[in-house]
Amino acid sequence: MGFCSVITLYSQKPSYTRRCIYQILVRCGFNSRHLHQIKIISTNIFNQKPNRPFKRALPEQVRLIDESGQQIGVFSYNQALQVSQERGFDLIPVTEKVNPPIYKLGNLGKLKYQQDKELRKQSLKQSQDVNKIVQIGFNEGSHDLEFKVKRLEEFLEEGKKVGVIMKLKGREKAHKDLAFEKFDYFLKMIKMPYKVIQDKKANPTGIAITIKK
Repeated sequence: MGFCSVITLYSQKPSYTRRCIYQILVRCGFNSRHLHQIKIISTNIFNQKPNRPFKRALPEQVRLIDESGQQIGVFSYNQALQVSQERGFDLIPVTEKVNPPIYKLGNLGKLKYQQDKELRKQSLKQSQDVNKIVQIGFNEGSHDLEFKVKRLEEFLEEGKKVGVIMKLKGREKAHKDLAFEKFDYFLKMIKMPYKVIQDKKANPTGIAITIKK
């Protein structure tokens, strides 16, 4: 049995690919000498990193607040970063809506912990205030929404407070405008008059509102 031409392959792992091709050749009736006619080129074209998202430019100057809450002046960003490192703190943005933006010295881990703790308290308070929860999905169909509207109206008729929640997962979080449209569409499907107890708002996990009859 002859071998008509040289085969050229591109592979991240040439030795592994050669072994796999050899096994295929043997099963097809070729002998080991045909292995030398296979040219395998190592390439990293499959390892090319995807384009990274554009990073927001750092401010040239910042108004800096120290760890005790006192304003200590205007610094270049690098100078402010150096001050934070010398004092053993993180450089944390407070607001970028003013010029120059305001930064403060603090413990970023502690700040994040406090924010998460506050969110948990708010969630617990909301769950205690709400009698029933109706959860809708970002991609939920009209038939399922109609069924949930009926259940929601039954809860309202019973005099219960109802929390309407849309949880967003993964890539859904990047389309909050569409999520709000879907959320508003669901609310418009409710034919029974109701009062808003807690306004519609976005949170780290999605959108929520609390209503009652």
